[in-house]
Amino acid sequence: MLLSRIVVTNVGGVYVSEYPPTPPGTTEDTYAQAGFLVAMDATLKFFGESLEQVSEIRGQNYVGLLDKIEDFLRIFGLFIIDEKTQIRRYIREIFRFIVRKLHSVVISADIRKDIVSDELVAIVSKVLGEVCSRIRNLLELLTELDRIYESIRNKYGGRTEEVVSSHIGGAIGILSIDDDGFVIRHIEDLDTILDAVENAIVSLKELLRAEKIEITERVRHEEIIGDALVSLINILGKKFVRIISGFLSGSDIIVFGSETVLDLFLKVSSLFELSPYIHTDDPQLVYLPNISVLILLEFYKEIPRGKSTAIIVDTIRKKIVGGTDIKIAKRIYSDIMRKIHRRASPIEIYRSVRQTVSDLQKSINMVLDFIRKEEKQDDFQNLIRELGRYGDLATLKAIFTVAIKLYPPGKIRLYELYRRCRDAIFPYIRVLEG
Repeated sequence: MLLSRIVVTNVGGVYVSEYPPTPPGTTEDTYAQAGFLVAMDATLKFFGESLEQVSEIRGQNYVGLLDKIEDFLRIFGLFIIDEKTQIRRYIREIFRFIVRKLHSVVISADIRKDIVSDELVAIVSKVLGEVCSRIRNLLELLTELDRIYESIRNKYGGRTEEVVSSHIGGAIGILSIDDDGFVIRHIEDLDTILDAVENAIVSLKELLRAEKIEITERVRHEEIIGDALVSLINILGKKFVRIISGFLSGSDIIVFGSETVLDLFLKVSSLFELSPYIHTDDPQLVYLPNISVLILLEFYKEIPRGKSTAIIVDTIRKKIVGGTDIKIAKRIYSDIMRKIHRRASPIEIYRSVRQTVSDLQKSINMVLDFIRKEEKQDDFQNLIRELGRYGDLATLKAIFTVAIKLYPPGKIRLYELYRRCRDAIFPYIRVLEG
């Protein structure tokens, strides 16, 4: 887990401060963060003063959180997670702590709060600098604690909570345990929680040494998502290709189903979301511009008219309306079915799908790299070879659609590049599309 970025603005979107103060070093992180920050900003503009309808934006191993301080500051937090239960177990409370800390300092400061003054910038920057570096340390320790817990669970199974609780002593009053591992319910101060986590790690490492248990890779979340994937395929059959296609194309998706089925969609979504997705139960959010939305509904609600691009999934009647199937989604589905027929484990199914989706993400990053640097003929030929291997116009469209969602300022250049790539890879299409 990692605190990737915290950004603070005023209600009008004017920049106040951020942590870390310098951009991240990797291209992939830059694109992912840019996409999330754009999504957060557009969400705030859409809702104005209200953030109650949406507080999280998700995508693969990222989660973006939004909050506010009174009616004058907005806070965006972007975190990298290893698996989705960490959002519930750790990330939400850690983000709430950052917000509470900022709130207490800013509200008590004797400064004007209706303008972005030097004093406001200095106060916010100081709090972020003091708190966020220690939050990063906490997240590193929690990641280690999760790995240790998983290793112990591999040996003790259903007795894990009992065994762990007996070894961590006083920390159990600060750290809770549930079926997925440790949970932070509330952070009063960082010193207390850091001490509790560090002491738990020391105690549990002694248990590992005494029982000669090796620290293993944390794979339970892969098994959970793999199981959910197979369950949804059992419900929808080949129609699930349309769901995969929708996620990989950044389409809005509206799902009707039972609480159990909606939970399956939440688990599986993290595997396919290449662009930031807002998760909500409000159908009106299909009107959000340039942002992908996953709307999960237990009861039938009227879907806003004029949003024909949304894919509507009725898991009760097993019907899907809207969207198109793309070749790479068909390939993923076929690969899953082959693995199911030969009784592959959920973890193997998960990793196979994740590899294919990661390859697609690399192609998207290659497109974004191309438009953000000086063009060379060799670069264009390399790009054509990369995109041409998919052999499908719909997949090419999906790649550029997601690229635009991740980098809206390049929309015009990306569309021009799409036309060039389309004409080079599929010259016969030019007559049909114009």
